[in-house]
Amino acid sequence: MTKRARLALKILSLCVSIIPPLAAVLMCFPVWLEQGSTKTVSGLCLLLICLCLIPFYRQIKEYFRSPSAVMIWLVICVAMTLIRNIMDQMLLVSYVALFSNALGSFIYNLSKGEHGDSKD
Repeated sequence: MTKRARLALKILSLCVSIIPPLAAVLMCFPVWLEQGSTKTVSGLCLLLICLCLIPFYRQIKEYFRSPSAVMIWLVICVAMTLIRNIMDQMLLVSYVALFSNALGSFIYNLSKGEHGDSKD
C-alpha cells in the first residue's frame, strides 16, 4: 500500500469516527430546545445553573451535612427528571459514536497495511 493510500485511509478513519457522532449530537441537542409541545432542559443550562450556585456552595454544604430522607429523595427526583431527556438523547449519540468509531478504527488499521508495519 502506498504512503498516499495510507494517509487517505487515516483521514477517512478520522472522518468516520468524528462526523457521525458530531451529527448525532447536533441532531439530539439542537440550539432550540422545544420539541413539539414539550421543552427540554439543555445540558448547557444545567451547567450554568451549577455555576450560578457556586456562591451558595457553603450554605448548601452546611445544609446537606444532616439532610432528611425526604430532602435526599427530592434532590434525586429533581435531578433524574432534569437529566432524563438528556440521557435519552445521549444514548442515541453513544450508539452512533460506538459504531462509527469501530468502523473508523477498522479503516485506520487498514491504513497500517497487513502487518502493521507503517513507519509514518
